[in-house]
Amino acid sequence: MKAAKTCFGVYFLFVLLDQFFIWTQMEELRWLAKPLLMPLLLLAIFSYNKPPTVRPVVFILAALFFSWCGDMLLQAKGFFIPGLSAFLLAHVSYVFYFLQVGKEKKGLLHVQPLVAIPVLLYILLLLAFLIPHLGELTAPVIFYSLAIGTMLLLAVNTRRQISPAVSAYFMA
Repeated sequence: MKAAKTCFGVYFLFVLLDQFFIWTQMEELRWLAKPLLMPLLLLAIFSYNKPPTVRPVVFILAALFFSWCGDMLLQAKGFFIPGLSAFLLAHVSYVFYFLQVGKEKKGLLHVQPLVAIPVLLYILLLLAFLIPHLGELTAPVIFYSLAIGTMLLLAVNTRRQISPAVSAYFMA
């Protein structure tokens, strides 16, 4: 547990550094710090759940790994689609996580399906705004938006499945 606290502390220190580099427009230093965020968070979660024998935790670790890949690919020129693909895999991993966690109870969307309407409207309005400007990226962005929307809906669904505090973190 002490190792996990240390890892989370180092992670939050780097989050603050990253925010400081954004605020002060120190892009060179941010370029060095940002790629460390996901591995530090992955290490913290791994050390907290060591060994990660619970299937949902494995999906979180996979999501963080793919997020790190996306960060790295997007920092390099000419790797937008591979970076977007890595983030898509991260969101798919989160989808699998949300499908596993709390599955023994009915989720919020099972009881109040109309809660999905704002999320669906947001995705539709976002796509309506973006599509005229996307050109050849239209299909990948639509697919990616649907993955994010699905992930968000499943995060919202956890509201009745797990503790309200943890569920709130999923939507933050």
